[in-house]
Amino acid sequence: MSESPPVKRLKRSTSLSAAKNDAHPSSLNNAARATQQLLAAQDADSRQSAARAIAAACDDTDDDEDIAARDALRPLAGMLRSSDREAEAASLALFKLARNLKNNVSIAKAGAIPPLVALLPNGTDEAKVNAAGGLRNLSGNVDNRVSIVKAGAIPWLFLLLQNGTDEAKEYAARTLYNIAFANENNRVSLLKAERIPALVVLLENGIDEAKTYAAGALCHLASNKNNTVSIAKAGAIPLLVALLENGTDETKAYAAGAFSNLACNDNNAVSIAEAGAIPPLVAFLENGTDFDKEIAAGALRGLAVKKDIRLSIAKAGAIPPLIALLENGTRLAKERAADFLRTLFYYS
Repeated sequence: MSESPPVKRLKRSTSLSAAKNDAHPSSLNNAARATQQLLAAQDADSRQSAARAIAAACDDTDDDEDIAARDALRPLAGMLRSSDREAEAASLALFKLARNLKNNVSIAKAGAIPPLVALLPNGTDEAKVNAAGGLRNLSGNVDNRVSIVKAGAIPWLFLLLQNGTDEAKEYAARTLYNIAFANENNRVSLLKAERIPALVVLLENGIDEAKTYAAGALCHLASNKNNTVSIAKAGAIPLLVALLENGTDETKAYAAGAFSNLACNDNNAVSIAEAGAIPPLVAFLENGTDFDKEIAAGALRGLAVKKDIRLSIAKAGAIPPLIALLENGTRLAKERAADFLRTLFYYS
Protein backbone atom coordinates (compact mmCIF):
# COMPACT_ATOMS: atom_id res chain seq x y z
CA MET A 1 0.00 0.00 0.00
CA SER A 2 1.38 3.41 -0.93
CA GLU A 3 2.01 5.82 1.92
CA SER A 4 -0.84 8.23 2.56
CA PRO A 5 0.13 11.87 2.25
CA PRO A 6 -0.75 14.02 5.24
CA VAL A 7 -4.16 15.60 5.37
CA LYS A 8 -4.12 19.17 4.22
CA ARG A 9 -3.71 21.52 7.13
CA LEU A 10 -7.09 22.60 8.37
CA LYS A 11 -7.82 26.23 7.74
CA ARG A 12 -10.16 27.92 10.15
CA SER A 13 -10.72 31.49 11.20
CA THR A 14 -7.41 32.62 12.68
CA SER A 15 -8.40 35.55 14.85
CA LEU A 16 -11.34 36.52 16.98
CA SER A 17 -13.58 38.84 15.03
CA ALA A 18 -15.34 41.62 16.82
CA ALA A 19 -18.99 41.06 17.56
CA LYS A 20 -21.10 42.15 14.63
CA ASN A 21 -23.11 44.84 16.30
CA ASP A 22 -24.31 47.99 14.61
CA ALA A 23 -21.68 50.72 14.89
CA HIS A 24 -22.69 53.26 17.50
CA PRO A 25 -21.65 56.86 16.78
CA SER A 26 -21.48 57.49 20.50
CA SER A 27 -18.92 54.70 20.87
CA LEU A 28 -16.77 56.14 18.11
CA ASN A 29 -17.03 59.57 19.68
CA ASN A 30 -16.03 58.12 23.03
CA ALA A 31 -13.06 56.41 21.42
CA ALA A 32 -12.03 59.61 19.68
CA ARG A 33 -12.16 61.51 22.95
CA ALA A 34 -10.24 58.76 24.73
CA THR A 35 -7.57 58.77 22.03
CA GLN A 36 -7.14 62.51 22.36
CA GLN A 37 -6.92 62.13 26.14
CA LEU A 38 -4.27 59.48 25.67
CA LEU A 39 -2.22 61.70 23.39
CA ALA A 40 -2.48 64.62 25.82
CA ALA A 41 -2.02 62.64 29.03
CA GLN A 42 0.84 63.71 31.28
CA ASP A 43 0.47 61.12 34.03
CA ALA A 44 0.01 57.37 34.37
CA ASP A 45 -3.53 57.53 35.74
CA SER A 46 -4.74 59.58 32.78
CA ARG A 47 -3.09 57.22 30.27
CA GLN A 48 -4.55 54.19 32.01
CA SER A 49 -8.05 55.70 32.06
CA ALA A 50 -7.84 56.62 28.37
CA ALA A 51 -6.62 53.15 27.36
CA ARG A 52 -9.46 51.46 29.21
CA ALA A 53 -11.94 53.84 27.58
CA ILE A 54 -10.64 52.77 24.16
CA ALA A 55 -11.07 49.12 25.15
CA ALA A 56 -14.61 49.79 26.34
CA ALA A 57 -15.47 51.54 23.06
CA CYS A 58 -14.31 48.44 21.16
CA ASP A 59 -16.86 46.37 23.06
CA ASP A 60 -19.66 48.68 21.91
CA THR A 61 -18.95 48.68 18.18
CA ASP A 62 -17.60 46.46 15.42
CA ASP A 63 -15.71 49.41 13.91
CA ASP A 64 -12.43 48.79 15.73
CA GLU A 65 -10.52 49.81 12.61
CA ASP A 66 -11.92 53.33 12.84
CA ILE A 67 -10.95 53.50 16.49
CA ALA A 68 -7.44 52.28 15.79
CA ALA A 69 -6.96 54.87 13.05
CA ARG A 70 -6.96 57.68 15.64
CA ASP A 71 -3.28 57.55 16.51
CA ALA A 72 -3.77 55.41 19.59
CA LEU A 73 -1.47 52.55 18.66
CA ARG A 74 2.02 53.91 19.31
CA PRO A 75 1.12 55.40 22.69
CA LEU A 76 -0.54 52.12 23.66
CA ALA A 77 2.53 50.14 22.56
CA GLY A 78 4.70 52.44 24.65
CA MET A 79 2.52 51.90 27.71
CA LEU A 80 3.21 48.18 27.56
CA ARG A 81 6.70 48.94 28.86
CA SER A 82 5.48 51.18 31.68
CA SER A 83 3.98 50.42 35.08
CA ASP A 84 1.90 47.30 35.73
CA ARG A 85 -1.36 49.27 35.70
CA GLU A 86 -0.52 50.99 32.41
CA ALA A 87 0.55 47.69 30.87
CA GLU A 88 -2.72 46.08 31.95
CA ALA A 89 -4.80 48.86 30.41
CA ALA A 90 -2.78 49.11 27.20
CA SER A 91 -2.68 45.36 26.64
CA LEU A 92 -6.45 45.22 27.08
CA ALA A 93 -6.99 47.97 24.50
CA LEU A 94 -4.63 46.33 21.99
CA PHE A 95 -6.26 42.96 22.58
CA LYS A 96 -9.64 44.44 21.68
CA LEU A 97 -8.33 46.49 18.74
CA ALA A 98 -6.57 43.44 17.29
CA ARG A 99 -9.91 41.67 16.82
CA ASN A 100 -10.08 43.47 13.49
CA LEU A 101 -7.71 41.79 11.02
CA LYS A 102 -7.09 45.10 9.25
CA ASN A 103 -5.64 46.53 12.44
CA ASN A 104 -3.11 43.74 12.85
CA VAL A 105 -0.54 45.20 10.49
CA SER A 106 -0.85 48.65 12.04
CA ILE A 107 -0.48 47.31 15.56
CA ALA A 108 2.62 45.37 14.57
CA LYS A 109 4.10 48.43 12.85
CA ALA A 110 3.52 50.38 16.05
CA GLY A 111 5.99 48.03 17.73
CA ALA A 112 3.50 46.24 19.99
CA ILE A 113 4.53 42.62 19.43
CA PRO A 114 7.83 42.50 21.40
CA PRO A 115 6.42 44.19 24.53
CA LEU A 116 3.30 42.01 24.37
CA VAL A 117 5.56 38.96 24.29
CA ALA A 118 7.56 40.37 27.22
CA LEU A 119 4.37 40.54 29.30
CA LEU A 120 3.81 36.78 29.00
CA PRO A 121 6.51 35.98 31.60
CA ASN A 122 6.78 39.36 33.33
CA GLY A 123 3.33 40.91 33.45
CA THR A 124 0.64 40.71 36.10
CA ASP A 125 -1.95 37.96 35.74
CA GLU A 126 -4.31 40.39 34.00
CA ALA A 127 -1.60 41.61 31.65
CA LYS A 128 -0.60 38.04 30.77
CA VAL A 129 -4.17 37.19 29.76
CA ASN A 130 -4.51 40.39 27.73
CA ALA A 131 -1.13 39.89 26.06
CA ALA A 132 -1.94 36.29 25.16
CA GLY A 133 -5.29 37.42 23.75
CA GLY A 134 -3.62 40.17 21.76
CA LEU A 135 -1.07 37.76 20.31
CA ARG A 136 -3.85 35.31 19.54
CA ASN A 137 -5.57 37.95 17.42
CA LEU A 138 -2.39 39.38 15.91
CA SER A 139 -1.32 35.90 14.82
CA GLY A 140 -4.20 35.91 12.37
CA ASN A 141 -1.77 37.77 10.11
CA VAL A 142 0.89 35.59 8.45
CA ASP A 143 3.71 38.12 8.81
CA ASN A 144 2.85 38.70 12.44
CA ARG A 145 3.29 34.99 13.15
CA VAL A 146 6.91 35.27 12.07
CA SER A 147 7.36 38.37 14.25
CA ILE A 148 5.80 36.65 17.25
CA VAL A 149 8.21 33.72 16.88
CA LYS A 150 11.19 36.05 16.45
CA ALA A 151 10.17 37.95 19.59
CA GLY A 152 10.61 34.75 21.58
CA ALA A 153 6.96 34.00 22.37
CA ILE A 154 6.97 30.22 21.95
CA PRO A 155 8.45 29.11 25.31
CA TRP A 156 6.24 31.56 27.19
CA LEU A 157 3.12 30.43 25.34
CA PHE A 158 3.87 26.84 26.28
CA LEU A 159 4.43 27.93 29.87
CA LEU A 160 0.97 29.52 29.85
CA LEU A 161 -0.45 26.21 28.65
CA GLN A 162 0.85 24.72 31.87
CA ASN A 163 0.44 27.48 34.42
CA GLY A 164 -1.96 30.07 33.04
CA THR A 165 -5.62 30.66 33.74
CA ASP A 166 -8.15 28.80 31.59
CA GLU A 167 -8.56 31.91 29.48
CA ALA A 168 -4.81 32.34 29.04
CA LYS A 169 -4.45 28.68 28.09
CA GLU A 170 -7.10 29.08 25.42
CA TYR A 171 -5.39 32.14 23.94
CA ALA A 172 -1.98 30.48 24.06
CA ALA A 173 -3.29 27.36 22.34
CA ARG A 174 -4.97 29.45 19.64
CA THR A 175 -1.76 31.41 19.04
CA LEU A 176 0.30 28.21 18.78
CA TYR A 177 -2.29 26.78 16.39
CA ASN A 178 -2.00 29.85 14.17
CA ILE A 179 1.81 29.75 14.30
CA ALA A 180 1.83 26.06 13.34
CA PHE A 181 -0.51 26.57 10.40
CA ALA A 182 1.05 26.26 6.94
CA ASN A 183 4.61 27.15 7.93
CA GLU A 184 7.15 24.37 8.34
CA ASN A 185 9.76 26.65 9.90
CA ASN A 186 7.29 27.67 12.58
CA ARG A 187 6.41 24.05 13.31
CA VAL A 188 10.09 23.24 13.77
CA SER A 189 10.44 26.21 16.14
CA LEU A 190 7.50 24.99 18.20
CA LEU A 191 9.12 21.64 18.84
CA LYS A 192 12.72 22.53 19.54
CA ALA A 193 12.20 22.14 23.27
CA GLU A 194 9.93 19.06 22.98
CA ARG A 195 6.88 20.72 24.42
CA ILE A 196 4.23 18.48 22.85
CA PRO A 197 3.05 17.08 26.23
CA ALA A 198 1.73 20.51 27.24
CA LEU A 199 -0.63 20.48 24.25
CA VAL A 200 -1.64 16.90 24.94
CA VAL A 201 -2.54 17.66 28.57
CA LEU A 202 -4.80 20.44 27.32
CA LEU A 203 -6.77 17.90 25.25
CA GLU A 204 -7.98 16.41 28.50
CA ASN A 205 -8.00 19.25 30.99
CA GLY A 206 -8.57 22.42 28.97
CA ILE A 207 -11.81 24.28 28.46
CA ASP A 208 -13.60 23.44 25.21
CA GLU A 209 -11.98 26.22 23.18
CA ALA A 210 -8.51 25.27 24.45
CA LYS A 211 -9.13 21.62 23.55
CA THR A 212 -10.14 22.67 20.05
CA TYR A 213 -6.98 24.58 19.32
CA ALA A 214 -4.70 22.14 21.08
CA ALA A 215 -6.11 19.48 18.73
CA GLY A 216 -5.65 21.87 15.81
CA ALA A 217 -2.04 22.58 16.72
CA LEU A 218 -1.30 18.86 17.05
CA CYS A 219 -2.98 18.23 13.70
CA HIS A 220 -0.68 20.72 12.01
CA LEU A 221 2.41 19.56 13.89
CA ALA A 222 1.67 15.97 12.86
CA SER A 223 1.94 16.94 9.20
CA ASN A 224 5.69 16.74 9.84
CA LYS A 225 6.44 13.00 9.92
CA ASN A 226 9.21 13.54 12.45
CA ASN A 227 6.62 14.64 15.00
CA THR A 228 4.19 11.76 14.67
CA VAL A 229 5.98 9.40 17.06
CA SER A 230 6.45 12.12 19.70
CA ILE A 231 2.78 13.05 19.60
CA ALA A 232 1.73 9.42 20.02
CA LYS A 233 4.23 8.82 22.84
CA ALA A 234 2.83 11.85 24.67
CA GLY A 235 -0.52 10.05 24.93
CA ALA A 236 -2.46 12.08 22.38
CA ILE A 237 -4.23 9.22 20.57
CA PRO A 238 -6.86 8.15 23.17
CA LEU A 239 -7.56 11.78 24.04
CA LEU A 240 -8.11 12.63 20.36
CA VAL A 241 -10.48 9.65 20.09
CA ALA A 242 -12.50 11.06 23.01
CA LEU A 243 -12.69 14.44 21.27
CA LEU A 244 -13.72 12.77 18.02
CA GLU A 245 -16.61 11.19 19.91
CA ASN A 246 -17.70 14.08 22.09
CA GLY A 247 -16.06 17.30 20.90
CA THR A 248 -17.52 20.20 18.95
CA ASP A 249 -17.73 19.84 15.17
CA GLU A 250 -14.58 21.91 14.77
CA THR A 251 -12.73 19.86 17.37
CA LYS A 252 -13.80 16.64 15.65
CA ALA A 253 -12.37 17.94 12.37
CA TYR A 254 -9.01 18.65 13.99
CA ALA A 255 -8.96 15.25 15.73
CA ALA A 256 -9.75 13.45 12.48
CA GLY A 257 -7.11 15.52 10.69
CA ALA A 258 -4.58 14.62 13.36
CA PHE A 259 -5.35 10.92 12.84
CA SER A 260 -4.90 11.27 9.09
CA ASN A 261 -1.44 12.72 9.67
CA LEU A 262 -0.46 10.44 12.55
CA ALA A 263 -1.46 7.34 10.57
CA CYS A 264 1.43 7.93 8.19
CA ASN A 265 3.33 5.95 10.83
CA ASP A 266 2.19 2.32 10.69
CA ASN A 267 2.56 1.78 14.44
CA ASN A 268 0.43 4.84 15.06
CA ALA A 269 -2.20 3.51 12.67
CA VAL A 270 -2.48 0.34 14.72
CA SER A 271 -2.67 2.34 17.96
CA ILE A 272 -5.37 4.61 16.55
CA ALA A 273 -7.48 1.64 15.51
CA GLU A 274 -6.99 -0.10 18.86
CA ALA A 275 -7.98 3.10 20.69
CA GLY A 276 -11.43 2.95 19.10
CA ALA A 277 -11.16 5.68 16.46
CA ILE A 278 -12.80 3.74 13.64
CA PRO A 279 -16.52 4.00 14.64
CA PRO A 280 -16.44 7.79 15.26
CA LEU A 281 -14.47 8.31 12.04
CA VAL A 282 -17.14 6.41 10.12
CA ALA A 283 -19.85 8.48 11.81
CA PHE A 284 -17.95 11.63 10.82
CA LEU A 285 -17.74 10.27 7.27
CA GLU A 286 -21.52 9.82 7.21
CA ASN A 287 -22.67 12.98 8.97
CA GLY A 288 -20.00 15.63 8.46
CA THR A 289 -19.74 18.45 5.97
CA ASP A 290 -18.06 17.90 2.61
CA PHE A 291 -14.79 19.07 4.12
CA ASP A 292 -15.25 16.80 7.15
CA LYS A 293 -15.84 13.85 4.83
CA GLU A 294 -12.55 14.60 3.05
CA ILE A 295 -10.75 14.46 6.38
CA ALA A 296 -12.50 11.30 7.59
CA ALA A 297 -11.83 9.52 4.29
CA GLY A 298 -8.16 10.50 4.54
CA ALA A 299 -7.93 9.21 8.09
CA LEU A 300 -9.57 5.88 7.22
CA ARG A 301 -7.31 5.50 4.21
CA GLY A 302 -4.29 6.17 6.42
CA LEU A 303 -5.42 3.55 8.92
CA ALA A 304 -5.74 0.82 6.27
CA VAL A 305 -2.20 -0.51 6.73
CA LYS A 306 -3.21 -3.99 7.89
CA LYS A 307 -5.85 -6.42 6.74
CA ASP A 308 -7.56 -6.68 10.12
CA ILE A 309 -7.85 -2.88 10.36
CA ARG A 310 -9.29 -2.69 6.85
CA LEU A 311 -11.85 -5.34 7.76
CA SER A 312 -12.73 -3.48 10.97
CA ILE A 313 -13.33 -0.33 8.95
CA ALA A 314 -15.59 -2.25 6.58
CA LYS A 315 -17.50 -3.87 9.48
CA ALA A 316 -18.02 -0.42 11.02
CA GLY A 317 -20.11 0.52 7.99
CA ALA A 318 -17.63 2.62 6.03
CA ILE A 319 -18.20 1.04 2.62
CA PRO A 320 -21.60 2.64 1.73
CA PRO A 321 -20.57 6.23 2.57
CA LEU A 322 -17.21 5.75 0.82
CA ILE A 323 -19.00 4.51 -2.31
CA ALA A 324 -21.32 7.51 -2.05
CA LEU A 325 -18.27 9.78 -1.99
CA LEU A 326 -17.16 8.35 -5.34
CA GLU A 327 -20.26 9.89 -6.85
CA ASN A 328 -20.99 12.93 -4.72
CA GLY A 329 -17.82 13.84 -2.86
CA THR A 330 -15.31 16.57 -3.51
CA ARG A 331 -12.35 15.78 -5.78
CA LEU A 332 -10.10 15.04 -2.82
CA ALA A 333 -12.76 12.97 -1.05
CA LYS A 334 -13.25 10.90 -4.21
CA GLU A 335 -9.51 10.26 -4.45
CA ARG A 336 -9.27 9.16 -0.83
CA ALA A 337 -12.38 6.97 -1.00
CA ALA A 338 -11.17 5.33 -4.20
CA ASP A 339 -7.74 4.69 -2.73
CA PHE A 340 -9.20 3.04 0.36
CA LEU A 341 -11.66 0.90 -1.60
CA ARG A 342 -8.95 -0.16 -4.04
CA THR A 343 -6.74 -1.21 -1.14
CA LEU A 344 -9.60 -3.04 0.55
CA PHE A 345 -10.55 -5.14 -2.46
CA TYR A 346 -7.07 -5.77 -3.84
CA TYR A 347 -5.25 -6.60 -0.63
CA SER A 348 -7.91 -8.14 1.61
